Parts: sequence; structure tokens; C-alpha cells
Amino acid sequence: MQNFASFNSLSNTEQGGQVAQESPFSLTDRSGTITTANTAQQIAPANTKRRGFLIENPGNVLINQTLTANTHSFWVSDVSTAEKSPPSREVAPGESYESPSGGCGTGQLSIIGTVDNQPFIAREW
Repeated sequence: MQNFASFNSLSNTEQGGQVAQESPFSLTDRSGTITTANTAQQIAPANTKRRGFLIENPGNVLINQTLTANTHSFWVSDVSTAEKSPPSREVAPGESYESPSGGCGTGQLSIIGTVDNQPFIAREW
């Protein structure tokens, strides 16, 4: 049985009397904006090596050089094309969703929002 804690563990490497921490996974920035409102779009392609991801819906957005409160949710899916209902997950303004420790879906990551140019922050590892 796989030890789920191993996905998030760090390996130690002895270097010149000091212990260096090395992450076993690289972090990929998948941030962007909603291209077309109410149309699902791909955040990341299918990835059999994916161990986790994080999607954040910023609470404030910069519009015409003015910081404005974000009032729009979006929905994300790692099992099918995102839609505004389950099994997609709603991410409200100022909130984030992180895949469960120990693994996640390896299909494409998909997102759908209700307004054009809505920013999202996304990381994949």
C-alpha cells in the first residue's frame, strides 16, 4: 500500500556538513484568466505524474489600475470538463481549493467562470 505521506515529504541530502531540503516535485504555474464566460477551458493538460494542485480565486482584482472586490465564483474539475454543478467544485472569491494530500485526478484540469477576464491562480505539482 502506498504511503500517502510520502507525496508531501522532503528528502534530505548531506552537503558539506549541512542538510539541504529538496522537494521531490516541481511546481508549475498554471495561473491565467477566464477567456470566455460560461465556457469551460483547460487549465492544465492530463498529467499522469501530477501529485496535486491548488486553485485560488483572488478576493480582489485589479481593474483599470483600481483594486476592486471580486464577487464572482468559478468552478474547477479534475475528473471531467468543468461545469457549474457537481462534480465540479465551486471556488468562491477569496477562497482556494487544494487537491487532497496523497494524490488527485490525473485528467485535464478544467475551469469555468461567469465573467470574461476573471483571474485565477493555479499551481500544479
